[in-house]
Amino acid sequence: RYVLRLLSGAVNEVGWEVSANESVIRAQQRVDLLASACHFEYVNCLENAVRMYANWMLAPNPDSYNEINVDLRGIVYCVGVRAGGLREWQFAHARLAAASASERHRLLSVLGCTTAPHLLHRYLELSLRNDSGIRKQDVVRVFSAVAGTAIGQPIAFNFVRANWLKLRNLFVTESCSDLGRPVQQVLETVAANVQWRERNYQAIVGWLLEHDRSTNTS
Repeated sequence: RYVLRLLSGAVNEVGWEVSANESVIRAQQRVDLLASACHFEYVNCLENAVRMYANWMLAPNPDSYNEINVDLRGIVYCVGVRAGGLREWQFAHARLAAASASERHRLLSVLGCTTAPHLLHRYLELSLRNDSGIRKQDVVRVFSAVAGTAIGQPIAFNFVRANWLKLRNLFVTESCSDLGRPVQQVLETVAANVQWRERNYQAIVGWLLEHDRSTNTS
């Protein structure tokens, strides 16, 4: 609540409408504010993003018709996938085949936004299959997307432990040795984040709650 009070006024002021002649600074400010607001579950932000994602899903040809501003797509896609279920997740996954390079990177990242553990695990499994539409060079991005959330961190960590031999055979070869180090870095980051969260999460929550109470009483 404390963070949302700081954000709400600024978010309502910048809005979702992108004008053709606005400055780069203004555009980036909007992206930063909306990303933060949706991350902290500001209702207005979530409702707008969900509506925009749902409208895109209704398009006759979503691969060629997408009204969502390019700068806002990462936010909208992530909220749409996170707030939705299997249908919303599958819709994003289906867009990979026809996506441009930049759109593909965006989709690979937002597929990790789901809060459904079984979909996160499925995403990791698909990344190791040849028929999934996920290229070998994209696997690092998949693992980063899953490991980048509190829900996904232990899932990614456990998946790696359970599939270590398969991952080693996939990456530690002459043909793709350049991918070995990025994968190792992702695994190290996952382990570090899990440990950091276990040590600090309750302390941070306690500080925010106490600060919120002191602000309300002042």
